[in-house]
Amino acid sequence: MIGGDSNTSAINSKRKSMLSVVCGEDPGLSVLQGLGVSLNLDENPPAYDTMYPGLMPHSTELLTLGVNQPTELSRDNVFRCTELSRDTVIQSTELNPWVTLNKATTEKYPNDLENKDTTKQEGRDQERNENRDEKTKKLEGKMNLSKISKGTRERLIVQATDLSLSARAALRDFCSNTTAHGFNHVTQEDLHVLLRLFWLVVTLVSLGILLSVTYQVTYAAFVSKRPHTEVTYRDQSRDGLPLPDMTICSLSRFWKSKLKEHGVGTSLASYLLVAVGGPEVISHTLRTDPRRIRMLRDDLNTYLKENNLTLSQMITMLSPTCEDVVLACFTDTQQLFRSQCCEKVFTSTITTMGLCYTTLNQEIKYTQNISGVIGGYRVIFSTNLHEYMEYDPNVVSTISLAEAGIQVSLSNFDLTSTVAANTHVIRIAPSTAASVALSVTKIDHTEKYLQDWPWASVLPTCVLESGYRALSEQQQAYTQNNLYFTLLYRHCLLEVAQCSAVAVRFTNDTTDECLPDQILYYLGDNKAVQQCLHHNLKMFDLKMRDSVIQMCYTTTITQQLSYTSLIMDTLRELQTLSSLTNVTFSMVNIYYSQLGYTEYYERYPTFSSWFSDLGGQMGLFLGASFITLVELLFTVCYVVRLVVYKGTRAVYLKAKCCFTRFRDTNPST
Repeated sequence: MIGGDSNTSAINSKRKSMLSVVCGEDPGLSVLQGLGVSLNLDENPPAYDTMYPGLMPHSTELLTLGVNQPTELSRDNVFRCTELSRDTVIQSTELNPWVTLNKATTEKYPNDLENKDTTKQEGRDQERNENRDEKTKKLEGKMNLSKISKGTRERLIVQATDLSLSARAALRDFCSNTTAHGFNHVTQEDLHVLLRLFWLVVTLVSLGILLSVTYQVTYAAFVSKRPHTEVTYRDQSRDGLPLPDMTICSLSRFWKSKLKEHGVGTSLASYLLVAVGGPEVISHTLRTDPRRIRMLRDDLNTYLKENNLTLSQMITMLSPTCEDVVLACFTDTQQLFRSQCCEKVFTSTITTMGLCYTTLNQEIKYTQNISGVIGGYRVIFSTNLHEYMEYDPNVVSTISLAEAGIQVSLSNFDLTSTVAANTHVIRIAPSTAASVALSVTKIDHTEKYLQDWPWASVLPTCVLESGYRALSEQQQAYTQNNLYFTLLYRHCLLEVAQCSAVAVRFTNDTTDECLPDQILYYLGDNKAVQQCLHHNLKMFDLKMRDSVIQMCYTTTITQQLSYTSLIMDTLRELQTLSSLTNVTFSMVNIYYSQLGYTEYYERYPTFSSWFSDLGGQMGLFLGASFITLVELLFTVCYVVRLVVYKGTRAVYLKAKCCFTRFRDTNPST
């Protein structure tokens, strides 16, 4: 309390007759001065209104009303004339920490409060009323205040004439009260200047590191999308491990006996291989001999027309059958010979190697339940060297066709037969056995194709094995692993030559088959197909990536090969299975050395993980949180609003001044 108890009671007895608060610019300050109380007002009071941008009531209003919570004030009280008691003044000084009463002054001159000249006070009150009326008239000139309530009218007047909180004060208040660490030390006035400078450096360094780390985290999450990989080993000893799909091709291409049976000469058979093998088997002589090309083309068209055959049918007719190639299939639980193995395990398909036999798209899948050679899958082949056709060196390149034996390709389920016949190839010579030890590595990309937004579907956009097998042939051909061959041998040929290669045709395909001369021209010397290929690969990679069916898993099969010679006498019982004499054999033994595989799980950054990482970095370097961001947002909004208002106000006043001068200098205008 100010002064003694006697002074207080004396003032309370005369407070109604001596004091009257008239609304004005600084009513609280005038009243205290009228009471003879010496005040020290802080020019920059705490910006309590920073978190809730708006206009803060004047500090003297807080004194006049004498309330504890500034946010509960009503601006209607600014212009309301009330009586102010000594108790109200004393309470106001206690409730507002930025007002300091000079107690020594009041104790030294206790009677000055009773002897103030009321006439001087009334003159100041009258001046304030005149200023208020003048401001009200200016505002009424801009808008009709008679249609709104008194409280709203008074609030609009205050908002139009007062912006007490400066941008500097707002920033100081944010630094002093923010939940982030470091900033309050910088603005602490009672702290030594060197310590404040030290905390400023520490805070700025932490803020710089935070911004750098935030950039790296954001770039990794939304631009490069670098995944974090988790490595696990999946033990399949209990359930077993499915064996990979197998595609078998005879390196003889066409059999000599069948060429003779159907009346096909060596040159025509060699020319027919061009339609299958493509540019790889074309000889340089044929490329530069258009006369020979026309002659072979006429011979082939005549043969197809006379025998009412298509190109695919002619290739199948001249190639060895599955029973001619496969003699037996063995697993740890069953044995299948020739026709049984071909009917249950393999199906025929035309690839770039000619007519091949594959387990792809077959319902029966074998699983190895015992690790090692004993639990593997064994296939015995017939390699009849005397059935190998002779090649015309003027038509095909004999170097690329010089090998003899059986080609075995091991692949995952998500490859077409043509692609499988050109990847993971094992070529087994006659009278040779090949042992293939397998190990499998899987990469799980499922999280890459998940939508991380809360309202998005929980299902990935990629395809699992069951989904892949449910796709049509055309859809399977345009998956990621098959896209290149499909574009080269089908899509671009259809676009340029209006035909498709026999190696990539579908079941019940209605497109025309590309003849050998078309393959020779468009895939050999013509650049239109290559330009089409590069253009479409680029389009699929950049703009049509979502239209390409992506697999959730990438499976890599690692092969470890070893070769041994076959003892023919031990396979005499199999010679009775072949209808030919002087048969030579080849064998392949496929097995897993361990019943398990290594899985790499790719965890891709999502919005949730990015937000979590960002929050962790903010907490580490500044002790900040999400609330800090909200505080900063409110502060920035308030400062921007204040700057815009003051700038707009300055421009308006400048324009008004210029207009006034122009009007005064040109009265006629």
